[in-house]
Amino acid sequence: MILGFSEKPILTLDGVEHVTVRDFEITGTRNCGVRTKSCKNVTLGYLCVNRLSGEGIIASGYDMTVMGCLIYDIGKKGIDVMGGDKYTLTPSNNLVFNNCIHDFAKLVTTYEGG
Repeated sequence: MILGFSEKPILTLDGVEHVTVRDFEITGTRNCGVRTKSCKNVTLGYLCVNRLSGEGIIASGYDMTVMGCLIYDIGKKGIDVMGGDKYTLTPSNNLVFNNCIHDFAKLVTTYEGG
């Protein structure tokens, strides 16, 4: 695995709404590739995410979509999606589909899902 020197995510979206990120290659950091926090109606589509020591994509928010991404050579999880409110039982309406994830959990091998 070849990593870059950056210790920050390549792309961070914080509190944004109605954004689509697609058709990019995200590679080579010592953190995650894409991190969203408190976002609404964000689509991450057709990304190639590889050679990271952290997660490929961490998506947190409501009405998030992760689709058609190729994720490989990842140190931890491929995709980690969070959302909703367990106290008010508000659903997140997050959707993850048609992604290809392989060669993950290369650095942290316990309890790391695709």
